[in-house]
Amino acid sequence: MNIVRKDLDAVNAIISIELTPEDYNEDLLKAMKDCRKRADFKGFRPGMAPMSLVKKMYRKGLLVDLLDRKVGEAFNNYIKENNLNILGEPMPNETENVEEMDFDNETASFTFKFDIALAPEINASLTKKDKITHYTIKIDDATIDQQVKAYASQFGDFVEGEEIGAIDFVEGTLREMKDGAVDAQGLTVEAASLIPEYLKAEDQKALFVGKKKEKIVFNPAKAFDNEGELARFLKVSKEEAAVYTNDFEMEVTGIRHREDAKIDQALFDKAFGEGTVKSEEEFRTKIADEVIGKVYREDADYRFGIDAEKHFVARIEDSAFPVEFLKRWVRSNNQDITEEQLEKDFPMMLEGLKWQLIKDQIAKDADVKIEEEDIKAVAYEVARMRFAQYGMPNVPEEMAKNYGDKMLEEKKPEDIRNFYERAFENKVLAVIREKVTLVEKEISYEDFEKLFSNDAK
Repeated sequence: MNIVRKDLDAVNAIISIELTPEDYNEDLLKAMKDCRKRADFKGFRPGMAPMSLVKKMYRKGLLVDLLDRKVGEAFNNYIKENNLNILGEPMPNETENVEEMDFDNETASFTFKFDIALAPEINASLTKKDKITHYTIKIDDATIDQQVKAYASQFGDFVEGEEIGAIDFVEGTLREMKDGAVDAQGLTVEAASLIPEYLKAEDQKALFVGKKKEKIVFNPAKAFDNEGELARFLKVSKEEAAVYTNDFEMEVTGIRHREDAKIDQALFDKAFGEGTVKSEEEFRTKIADEVIGKVYREDADYRFGIDAEKHFVARIEDSAFPVEFLKRWVRSNNQDITEEQLEKDFPMMLEGLKWQLIKDQIAKDADVKIEEEDIKAVAYEVARMRFAQYGMPNVPEEMAKNYGDKMLEEKKPEDIRNFYERAFENKVLAVIREKVTLVEKEISYEDFEKLFSNDAK
């Protein structure tokens, strides 16, 4: 086997891999013998077919598979042995002449050529001369007030109401109509329920708000914007739901209005656990430190990652990158992408690649290792975030861990990859924070949000 590397420039090269009969004949013969044992040839007992027949029928296919495997192994070994940092994946060479391969010739040698892209040398050293802003977001009373109100609403109770409000829970009996009257043969749904605010059509929502326990005529097919929601409301299958386009009469039998909880010890206990908070002042402090403060710290850390990326990517702005190869690689992996879309998206793709190379170098220099506990910590944090999205910002730690463990047990490739990448970035950013000079800056949340809108300009 002969492997030759031809450098076109500092970041582009061609790898040629030549296999002679000496490289593949022994393995090919073994593969044909194995095939002879397994194959069922009409007129011959198992394993007794002539080798000439096996060769005629299977040699070419076995050879192609064997060459593919040997070339892949040789390429990977060459990359490892020569410590090459390649970008993307090897692509079949399109610029140099390659002889047509004669797989029927038992004495033929085969040459495979691949274009590869090499990562440029980058400077990812960290010193105190590197200055990166680290924000502290101020927490104002108005934001605390909003969170107090959110807790009061979350832990409030439903009470019977007389008049329907936009966010009230409305219950009643549905009866299908036809020609302006209830259809005796139509669909009837007992204990149907809805919340006007969640109806997608404004004109249908308006039919409920302000009404009392009375009969209301509306059109469910217009009120709900997809068949799934309509099917659940009418208590039928999705296929059946498509049939019901008529108006319905809803005889309202219940109006449940959510009443905010009082700001008292009962609310404190529900929000943070019994006896943890004993006064409204402590309640507000707890909210500031552990609810809003936690979110703001996470937001500030996220911003630090963006600013760190900008800082270090700017440092390698003049480094040569194999742009044309990378564009070709993107095209090959996304057949639907247009040239216009590629040109629009490529600068961001390239910046992401540069940042990844910088992180990899920082991790290598700092001997960063991702342990199982790091992956678990990210999974638990993702679990807490998902609960928070559903209005449960302070779930018990055991609940978050159980949910995180379940995600890990499911081993969905996308989840595991995301957990690893997030744990990796967390550790790299921790190294950066330790090694560079942090320029601490206090900022209002309003001005903090403007930083992101300024990024888009």
